[in-house]
Amino acid sequence: MLIKKGIELNDFFIVSDASITDAMLKIEKNGNRGTLVINNNNQVIGIATDGDIRKSLIRGVLPNTLLKDILNTNFKFIDRSPESTLAERLKKIFDLYSELEIVPIVDDTMKLISVATRRN
Repeated sequence: MLIKKGIELNDFFIVSDASITDAMLKIEKNGNRGTLVINNNNQVIGIATDGDIRKSLIRGVLPNTLLKDILNTNFKFIDRSPESTLAERLKKIFDLYSELEIVPIVDDTMKLISVATRRN
């Protein structure tokens, strides 16, 4: 498990007004089968995984459709506080949910602080 922050974080999020195609490019770049979707206030509002996108395309959604129209708003996240137990809580969530590749670490207003990834 790795925690990405600072400039590395840019590969793991995309704005909700981006297209499905933009999300696919972001997912390809980060190599973790998903991207976090944020609003204009840098708050995480959902996640778009390669599986979510594939299912949408199969249903007939076009690649230029906006992410906000297909994103998964029922996603797992970790609050950064308390930081003393962050690693332990991340290990637990990755152990419980084997399908998770990325988990946002947020503050109490859902603003993105960093991202934990299952693999590099």
